[in-house]
Amino acid sequence: MQNLKSQVDNISNYIIKHNSNISLYKQDFDEMVKEKDELVNNYCRRNGYDKPVQSVGDKMMNDIYRRLGNIVIESAKNLNIKEKERLKLNAKNLVEKRIQKTKLMKELDECLYLNSKVEYETIKAFQDYMNTLEEMRIKTLIEQGYLSNDFEM
Repeated sequence: MQNLKSQVDNISNYIIKHNSNISLYKQDFDEMVKEKDELVNNYCRRNGYDKPVQSVGDKMMNDIYRRLGNIVIESAKNLNIKEKERLKLNAKNLVEKRIQKTKLMKELDECLYLNSKVEYETIKAFQDYMNTLEEMRIKTLIEQGYLSNDFEM
C-alpha cells in the first residue's frame, strides 16, 4: 500500500478541496492550527526549547489523511468487489445470453423444419388439388364427348 500512498493522498486532497463542507472545516482547522503553532513556537522561544519538528497541525493533518486514506482504500475495495460482482453478473448474463441464443437457434431450426414441412404439405396439397381439377376437366370433356371413355388419366 505504501506505493499507492501518494495516489490515495491525491484522492484525499481532491475530496477535501471539492467538498464545500469539508473545505470550510479545513479552513477553520488551518486557522486554529496556525494559532496553536504560534503559541507553541512562543512557548519554545521563551523557555529555550527547540521548535518541534512537526507542528500539531501537521500531525493532525497526517491523521486526517490517514483516516481519509483508510476510507478511500475501503471504498476502492468495495468498488472492486462491486466491479467483480458486476463482471460476474455480466459474465452470467453472457452465459445466459449464449444459452438463450442456443435455445433461439434450436427454435429457429425447428421453425425452419416446420416451415419446410408445411411448404411440402402445401405443395403436395396444391398438386393434389391440381390433379383433382385435371381429373374433373377430363371427366367433363368425356361427358361432353370430346374425349372417349378409353382415355386414361
